[in-house]
Amino acid sequence: MNWQKITMPPSAGDLVPEVGPLVMAFTNIYKEKLKPKGFCIFFVVSPEQRTFYLSPIAADLCREYVDRLDKPYEASPCDIPPVLLSDLRVGDSNCLDLLK
Repeated sequence: MNWQKITMPPSAGDLVPEVGPLVMAFTNIYKEKLKPKGFCIFFVVSPEQRTFYLSPIAADLCREYVDRLDKPYEASPCDIPPVLLSDLRVGDSNCLDLLK
């Protein structure tokens, strides 16, 4: 299992309307799966893009949902996100130990 990222185009603000439904859907999956250890989703905003990073467990458990996402969302495998840039949006707060 690998980390996965979902990239979106940049926005004028840190949090825009389309981010909320994604966070809510990921939160529902996390709760439905009984809050598994190692499930975490981080959000990073940069001038170039906005990115959700899914831990290997989150990527596996959210696969069906992520596969149904339309443009402008693009999912792909990725490296572990850097800890200093990452904002935990969903999951186990102990997941910070998984970051670089």
